[in-house]
Amino acid sequence: MFFHALSLDLVSMRNVMEPLFTERIGWRRIYVDLPGMGGSPAEDWMRSSDDVLSVIIEFLEKLIPGQRFVLAGLSYGGYIARGVAFKQINRVDGMLLISPMIKARPADRQLPARVVVDKDEALLASLQNNEPTGFENFAVVQTEEIWEKYKRDVLSGAEKSDRTFLTSEFRTKGYAYTFESVLSDVSFQKPALIVLGRQDAVSGYEDAMRLIESYPRATFTIMDRAGHFPQLEQETLLLALTDEWLERVETEAGVARQDNGAAE
Repeated sequence: MFFHALSLDLVSMRNVMEPLFTERIGWRRIYVDLPGMGGSPAEDWMRSSDDVLSVIIEFLEKLIPGQRFVLAGLSYGGYIARGVAFKQINRVDGMLLISPMIKARPADRQLPARVVVDKDEALLASLQNNEPTGFENFAVVQTEEIWEKYKRDVLSGAEKSDRTFLTSEFRTKGYAYTFESVLSDVSFQKPALIVLGRQDAVSGYEDAMRLIESYPRATFTIMDRAGHFPQLEQETLLLALTDEWLERVETEAGVARQDNGAAE
């Protein structure tokens, strides 16, 4: 099950992850639009990440009751994935976290200085004449190639999000789980992959690295030339690491794969 970043939609995860399954058979992929994003409306009663998590767990119970599953999340989606694992630890066979949000309050995060490692000045000059996109704030590799991926996977989802919900009490008061302080108390004993951007000034990498003892079966990677969206700036490396993680999950689960599954 794949969870996207805040304000994006399932397309941002599907575009990156689906190439891994062209030859890897037997996987059912479930890409989720979180409430208030993509095609999922936010209900009036939703005021916190606890509420979002309760919806996701209810969705799981209806869609795959009693079945085991694997989790993957980007940024806030990683926060949701960790929440699901905390509540459903005995059903989770593996976890992938990309630039995971570890602490909901930005003031509590350990962040590197904001830097840009590669920029196309002509591209940036052309963008100054358009509406603000956030590209210059998020990307540390600011080239035409990364801009095209950013438009495809980030802007396309952001344009569909419910801005009222995302700036409401949900964000100002309920963004952190009520159990955030004990989220890492449960040791996750299954294969995991945690991918971090060395230049990620949004979620950072230091807070995630402090979780290393909570994930004894995890590969931790801090990528250079990568900000908050390493799937755009270091896509080839991310896919290679993710493919190896999927191999570990399959080996650990000992499940025979017989067909190429489907994405939902």
